[in-house]
Amino acid sequence: MPRGPADLTASWLNQVLAGRLPEVSDVEVVDDLFQGMMAEVFRLRLDYSDSLPDSPSDSVADSSRGADAAEDAPATLIAKVASRNEAMRLRPQTISNTSKEVGFYRELVGFLGERGVASQAAAGVPPVPWCYYGAVEAETGHQILLLEDLAPALPRPEGCTLTEARLAVRALAAFHGRWWGQDLSRFDWLPPPVVPEAERIAALFSSAWPTFQAAAGPRLPKDMTAYGERLGRQFAELMERLLIEAPVTLRHGDYSLSNLLFPTPAGGRFAIIDWAGIGQGKGAWDLAWLLGQSFPVESRRAWEAELLTCYREGLIAAGVQDYSAESLLSDYRLAIAQRFGTIISSVVALPFTAAQKEKILDEQLPRNLAAIADHGGLRLLD
Repeated sequence: MPRGPADLTASWLNQVLAGRLPEVSDVEVVDDLFQGMMAEVFRLRLDYSDSLPDSPSDSVADSSRGADAAEDAPATLIAKVASRNEAMRLRPQTISNTSKEVGFYRELVGFLGERGVASQAAAGVPPVPWCYYGAVEAETGHQILLLEDLAPALPRPEGCTLTEARLAVRALAAFHGRWWGQDLSRFDWLPPPVVPEAERIAALFSSAWPTFQAAAGPRLPKDMTAYGERLGRQFAELMERLLIEAPVTLRHGDYSLSNLLFPTPAGGRFAIIDWAGIGQGKGAWDLAWLLGQSFPVESRRAWEAELLTCYREGLIAAGVQDYSAESLLSDYRLAIAQRFGTIISSVVALPFTAAQKEKILDEQLPRNLAAIADHGGLRLLD
């Protein structure tokens, strides 16, 4: 199991990619793309010899694609490895998340049909990069994913256009609609949601709230004090409604502009990346993350009503007929409240760096607070 990009040697790649790609003669890390909160991402440039080794049996990628891979072997791959932050890497939840992402690619993407975007859509798979290999080492938290490089497509972390927003929402609705109301227990890599008892969550909030208030400082309006205290008392019920109460679907879990790749004038295709947070729950969870916390406030306010309608129309097109606009809005508002609780735990309880926590407070918090205020403030929890 590689510990970092230095371990992604030609010899190692040939072991895990035998039969999928020609023999790699040299590999170079050409870009340090992203030092994320839970993982790190690099671009690898590959040189090949002429041979195509026999295929192993344990790769995420479909072994039937070996012959095709020999003809159009990629010049680059994307490698996703564990965070160098040991406290984050060894967190049980982090290890669980990396296992889920590998399971997602193995079961829902890697073994589905012939290579090509059309086959992904036909099989109910969202638009994602192809995965060549994936593994996780549960004892140490180390992981590796080797993914298709979709450059020149790029994320839009600072904001996107309305056309791009519609594209993201339609793709989300199609994915949610595919798994709407389905029995998700079939996926052994997807642990069932667990909501701790209300008293425990309330006690955790009570102890965390003063620390969060001090960290947020003037970025947290004074009228949010009562909201935070009330949220702690109701958070268990809120999570049960979002994760367990029907109807549920497969949710991405971190559906933000940083995890969406959009085509550029130079080319590329739309794709959704970072599936470590995949889980069961209301589709509105992802929608609230995208609109209410990832979009700049002005964009959300201008496009929110249209995009909520776009999402519901996408669900209807996918066969979901019994989910009213009122139910969607109610779930969306609950998910906005949940996002505030996640921000609190991210700043107080998770082993993020000081710089990462400041980024959360500077970017995510004001967007979430604006969404809470625009949707009725304290009445979100009525």
